Order: sequence, then structure tokens, then C-alpha cells
Amino acid sequence: MGTHPIPVLSRLETRGLGSTGVLFWLFTVSSIDQSLGPSSLLVWLPSAAIGILINLQSQRMGTLWPTLSGGTANYMTRLYPNQPWIGRYAALGYFQGWAAGLILSAIMLADLTASSCGALGISVPLLPLQLGFVCLTFVVAFGRIRTLSTLHLVFILPAVGMILLLIGHGLVWLALSPSSPGLAAPQWSFPSFPDWAKAYLVAAWAVYWMETAS
Repeated sequence: MGTHPIPVLSRLETRGLGSTGVLFWLFTVSSIDQSLGPSSLLVWLPSAAIGILINLQSQRMGTLWPTLSGGTANYMTRLYPNQPWIGRYAALGYFQGWAAGLILSAIMLADLTASSCGALGISVPLLPLQLGFVCLTFVVAFGRIRTLSTLHLVFILPAVGMILLLIGHGLVWLALSPSSPGLAAPQWSFPSFPDWAKAYLVAAWAVYWMETAS
């Protein structure tokens, strides 16, 4: 029996594969900011710190076991060899998050496509679009790793570029426009703990997917 060579990704392909978590940040930021307003910073600042720690931890695990794939679940089996249930629990959570993330991404992309087409006067049925995106994401997910990394790059580069452009435009408008309320938020309030916890639960989809970048 022949052996299959291990695919070696280029630096750009590696960055594309690691952009999975970044895509979830783009999906979740707008909904949390809409519900909490300026106080959403109290969700995103700790989330960013946790995301950085997860990246550093996963990078450390990758240097200890460079031939081990599978992410957190398989690292747990190595870190706790005498408690195999911890690895099984992590694997179940990993799979649940992966499967739900694909479907959630497909639904969001379908809604975005339908709303964009509606703005152009084109009527698109939403349900077939959602089913099509769900099938497409699973086809790509079970494809080759180079296909997956390329798809991520196709999504992430224009998305991040557009967001940076909008942020820059907003900051210039806040700083220079006569009708600007100023760079600081005109109203600042601390959210209640239930509101903060609900928002962080949504943000957790993005935060704990950051390990793919490592």
C-alpha cells in the first residue's frame, strides 16, 4: 500500500486556513454592537485577550506535538492521559461547534446575499439559497485542505479590507465632520450581567475558534 504525502501549505495558505475564527468575529461583532452599543467593548476586550491566550496556548501545543492534528480535543488526550473522558468531552464540543458553525455561516451568507440582491431589485428565494450554501460549505469542508484555505482567503481578504475602509472613513468623519458627536461615545452605560453574559455567549463562537490560526 502506498502512502499519501502530507500536504505542505504555503505561508499564504496557512494564513487562509487560520482565518476561520476571524470570519466568525466579522459575523458576530455587528449583532452584539447593535444590541449593546458602545458598551459592547466590555465584551470584546476580554474576548480579544482570551483569543490571544488561546492562540499562544495552541501554538505551544503545536510545538510540543507537531505531528498531532485535531486541535484542542487531541491535545486534551495528551495533556490528561489518565482521564480519557476529558478528551471525549472536548471532541464532542469541538464537533458540535464545527457543525453548528458551518450551518450558521451558511445561513448568514444566504441572508446577506438575499438582502444585497433585494437592494438591487432582484428577488431571491431565501430557503433554496440557505440550503445551497449549507451544501456548499459541507462540500468544501470535506474537500482538500488547500481548497478550504483558498476559500477562507476569498472571504476574509475582501471582508477585512472593507471593514478597515469603513472604520477609517468613520474615524475621519468623527474627527472632522461638523455634525460629528466626537470620537468619544456620547452615552456610556454598563450593561446588566444577564445582557453581558448573553452577548459573551454569542462572542464565544468567535473567541474559541481562534485556535485555528495556530
